[in-house]
Amino acid sequence: MKKQNEDNDYNIEFETIWSLYPNKQGKLKAKQSYIKARKNGTTYEEVYMGLERYIRYCRREQWYKPKHGSTWFNQQCWADEIDEGDNIEITKDNFGNYVIWGKPW
Repeated sequence: MKKQNEDNDYNIEFETIWSLYPNKQGKLKAKQSYIKARKNGTTYEEVYMGLERYIRYCRREQWYKPKHGSTWFNQQCWADEIDEGDNIEITKDNFGNYVIWGKPW
């Protein structure tokens, strides 16, 4: 029962992070990579914070095309060192949509 609850938690976490990811290609592979990383000790916060850094980078460097989701998750890119640039925060608007830099994602 614990494994089933853990897997369900990982699925919910993944869906939250996936909803923010800018290039939604390869969802199944991305989810498998995320769950494997979580089971190997990576925390949700590590992935979430890594994604925030990556989104800031992608928005700042407009020439850069975000990696396919399956690539980003498989290569554990949340651990990459990325120039922080401007501080932004991912929040939800009054309708439950995620907002980055005041623009719906």
